[in-house]
Amino acid sequence: METGGYLVKTTGPVYPAENVEAEEIEGLVAEIARQTPKLAQALRAQYFDKGTLPFKARKIGVSRTQFKVYVDMGKQWLAGRLSIRV
Repeated sequence: METGGYLVKTTGPVYPAENVEAEEIEGLVAEIARQTPKLAQALRAQYFDKGTLPFKARKIGVSRTQFKVYVDMGKQWLAGRLSIRV
């Protein structure tokens, strides 16, 4: 700027910030989906969908009680897998 130059803004691609932990969780949820798809559906519905618990349960085609069981099982599975990596 002091020499009379000018600043050019780049028009190249802008990459989103990397979130290693989120990508690790998504990889584990994808692994759950291959083994037990309803667990993965319940986890994704619980954490990414809006609405009440009964609405989320109906969305994946299970009862409210079964939905809660799937979410709890998924969380336990994830906790077990994450504790192994330490």
